[in-house]
Amino acid sequence: MAELLEPGSVHLGYICHGRGSVGGVTTSGYERNRISRKKMEQEIMVTLAGRAAVELVSGDLDPGAAGDMKKAAWMINEAAKTYFIFGPEMRGIGDSELHSVRKEEYICREMERYAMEARRLLAENRGKLDRLIQRLMEQHTLVGSEIRDAIEDSAGQKGRRVHAA
Repeated sequence: MAELLEPGSVHLGYICHGRGSVGGVTTSGYERNRISRKKMEQEIMVTLAGRAAVELVSGDLDPGAAGDMKKAAWMINEAAKTYFIFGPEMRGIGDSELHSVRKEEYICREMERYAMEARRLLAENRGKLDRLIQRLMEQHTLVGSEIRDAIEDSAGQKGRRVHAA
């Protein structure tokens, strides 16, 4: 997902086995402090993309993605605080129960929105996803250039850059 959203941003990707499941990890090179709203939204989608890929490929929900879900919820909350997304109706409420309920509802809506967008982008780029999965299954670890090679289309042309909606 990170490579689709920002070509050249992924430096390493690998699959790992543990406790009866398979997981994946990517590392990106951009600075996480003081990032733009667009970059923050992309990072949330990247965090949710592993679960979305498992759902797309196997049709199963990934119970191992609980950590990613927790991280994405935290990131959405941080984005809301950073960019004042909770709006004027939330000012002055403090940490009241009403504030907590509204914030939780907002985070749930945003999680679903980002997850749907991640699933949509992966479905649109299913061929690239399948090629990347195949290469990872063969080699277990890929560096950035190998990841980019794996997601090139069959004609050898690099895929179009996608933008989050």
